[in-house]
Amino acid sequence: MARRPAPTGSPRVALAPPVPSAPAALAALVALTLARARRHWRPYLVVSTAMPAGIVLLLDLVGRLDRAAGSTATVGAMDLVLGITAVTLMAQQVSEAVHNGSFDLLRTLPVAPVLILLALFVSATAFALPGLAVVALLGHALYGVVLRPDAALLPVLLLSGFALGGIGAAVGLAASSEAVAGLVGNLMMMAVLFLGIVPSGHLPTIAVAVRDVLPVGSAVGALGRALSGSWPAAWQWASLVAWSGAGAVVGARMAVAERLQAGGRPRARRGNAGA
Repeated sequence: MARRPAPTGSPRVALAPPVPSAPAALAALVALTLARARRHWRPYLVVSTAMPAGIVLLLDLVGRLDRAAGSTATVGAMDLVLGITAVTLMAQQVSEAVHNGSFDLLRTLPVAPVLILLALFVSATAFALPGLAVVALLGHALYGVVLRPDAALLPVLLLSGFALGGIGAAVGLAASSEAVAGLVGNLMMMAVLFLGIVPSGHLPTIAVAVRDVLPVGSAVGALGRALSGSWPAAWQWASLVAWSGAGAVVGARMAVAERLQAGGRPRARRGNAGA
């Protein structure tokens, strides 16, 4: 039998799959996270709409607030909508993804960890849009809150959601279970409720100072100005950008640490986590 001639030419090199651009990867991740959250959206949509709207209505029935106090309560309730979705929902979604292995799947994608967290932020903020609209219209009907949305409204909503969502993502990555993440997220949501709705004149000086340096204070101030047609102050923009960046960096670093830790041990599934 004649020998087969030796192959000539350079050996074939397997080409790596193309890495998607950041906008394309972000759009795909947002669609994926929204699809994964389809079994969560009903209860969170109801809670993030009914609770803040009920608080605004209750304050009108009990206190008969004037326009200034009613505007503060309305903007604070809108911030509460963002807090419910960006802190509580984000914390539980991230914790569930970590403990059921979905986060491991996302980390195998050829994208940066910060894009994964950014997609989670965007999807959580999307859940807040119906509640934001309902609360704003209710405040307008009850208190005569002036609604002249400025071009800054959308970036303010996104940055406020990102700033609060970074806290939720850190809670979800650090929590030992989804239940713990939900508990901590609900406690933080109560802080958002207290600091966002109560007017500054009724808060102690130390509480006002704490609110001003937290993302909830910047979000309330910037959202109120953007909703009435005014441009938010420079310090409010700076605070929201700083908190958004800090949340993304901390979340990404914790995600990388979680990946390195998971590399040395098998991932426990929810069903046999206690084994």
